Amino acid sequence: PPAPGEKRGSHSSPTDPPLVTAVARALAATARVDPLLAADVALDLLREAKVSDALAAGLAALPDIFALTSAVDTTMAGNDYSVNTMEGLLREMRDSGADATAGWSERILASCPAHGEGGSHASGTATILAAASAAETASSLARELRKRLSGAARALQHAKPTEDGAVAVAVALLRCAPFVTPEEWRGVASGEAVPPLVAHPHPAVRRAAAHAVRRIVTAVPAARDAVVQGVAAVMLRAPSASPTAAPGVPLEDADVAAGAAGAFGGAWLP
Repeated sequence: PPAPGEKRGSHSSPTDPPLVTAVARALAATARVDPLLAADVALDLLREAKVSDALAAGLAALPDIFALTSAVDTTMAGNDYSVNTMEGLLREMRDSGADATAGWSERILASCPAHGEGGSHASGTATILAAASAAETASSLARELRKRLSGAARALQHAKPTEDGAVAVAVALLRCAPFVTPEEWRGVASGEAVPPLVAHPHPAVRRAAAHAVRRIVTAVPAARDAVVQGVAAVMLRAPSASPTAAPGVPLEDADVAAGAAGAFGGAWLP
């Protein structure tokens, strides 16, 4: 669910470049009409592991695609109201280990005609090949997305953290958690990967990290202790001038300290 101050609906941010926002929204809308095309385009945008508008746009589109293609029942049992789609997806991930990409994969499979539909031999062969290609994309979608996101995480390690492009990619990558994450961020490992970002030098990344912390502990309760310990370690660590040192919180910077404290509190929320 959104943390305090985080808007529901589109996951684009006022800090996103206009081109990134436009491409991300168009790609998310495409997922409902042609989920296979959306998957091909998304994977292509995420293919190159370097900071760019294409990478940011591909990442920014993913949460909205998950919301638009989710098969999660958002009606709360025994109640007359519905929850936000992403909240419902987080609860499904928590309660049954649901995969956020499952709805997208199912739509890809459903979008292809059945093998036995009429037509010439040539068209029948084309249909079979198309169905086989769709099945391959659907079955490998989650794995391929995680691989591409791992590339994005590596790209950020070599970028200047406060540059506009790096900020856009970092924020978009954090918005994907925990729905789909780099391999290095999965499960309890998120307690090491995400908390340092609550002390990031750019405020947009700090906010995105705090929101990601709350979503992670909601969807992956087993990661709560690791996340809480990770955020606490960041809060207690003094900042260092060394670029390779672990991040810490400068107590004289009220914004960073308050953001880290908010992330710490969010990690304890049920």
